[in-house]
Amino acid sequence: MKWVQAAIGVTVLLVLFYSLREDLGKIREIIPHFFILATFSYFLLNILLAFRVQFLLQKMEVPASFRCVLASHLGGMIAGDATPGRSGYLSAAKFLTGCNCNLSTAMASILAPQGMEFIVKGIGAMLAIVYFHSGGTIAGIAVIAAGVVILVLLWSRRLDRLMGLMPFSRHLISMREWGIRVRKYALHILVISLAGWLLVGLQWYFVGLALGMQLRFIEYLLLQPLLSSLMFVPVTPAGLGIMESASVIVLYMFGVEPSIAAVFAFMTRLSGVVADLPGIYAFLHLR
Repeated sequence: MKWVQAAIGVTVLLVLFYSLREDLGKIREIIPHFFILATFSYFLLNILLAFRVQFLLQKMEVPASFRCVLASHLGGMIAGDATPGRSGYLSAAKFLTGCNCNLSTAMASILAPQGMEFIVKGIGAMLAIVYFHSGGTIAGIAVIAAGVVILVLLWSRRLDRLMGLMPFSRHLISMREWGIRVRKYALHILVISLAGWLLVGLQWYFVGLALGMQLRFIEYLLLQPLLSSLMFVPVTPAGLGIMESASVIVLYMFGVEPSIAAVFAFMTRLSGVVADLPGIYAFLHLR
């Protein structure tokens, strides 16, 4: 099934670039140092998100080193780059078990921030909809709802009976108990999530500068949650082809040539993958 989904994503991407083949040659020279800055911005985001995980682990009295947590986070990120819905990021919890951490605690430190991330991303998408006077409100609401569901499952005791009926109920309830312990740090999680949004906004801004695009930083900042939400569509690996196609349509409304928009979307994906590549270490040493 995964190979079929990967094939679909690659096919959509190839069809997109093939349809734009005549215009791709018109793109001016790409400025490499801006691409490097974009990759560096995304790597800073990884450091920030790893710090968030370590912060929560410390509050749960887990003495994990930052080096081990960063390697585990990057391992999850590179897995997310290659899996539908970026679900592979959950493997970061498995890698964290190599950092003096049990699986239930690791999952709590991963899921609580992810729930908040979905809410921030959904709010950002809806702000973009308002700012650009475009449609898509349902998508923004869906992303927010996903975040709320994750946090309710992790932070509320009202679903204990339901959890007791699920497979691996003991592990789910244990994870929820750890999750409740970090609930009081919701504001800390939110602040770090907002700072991360700014960093990934910089990533998109620098990729735009590399291609000579004329959008303002605020526009990249708002477009990022709107378009990157499509990476979570569980049809192709990390929304491969879907995010790029949607970017062409949305950016065309702002006067960006389809060929440039397609290359822009691909380069933002590429810069993220390059920044995540050190995560291979986790597959080699933390499995």
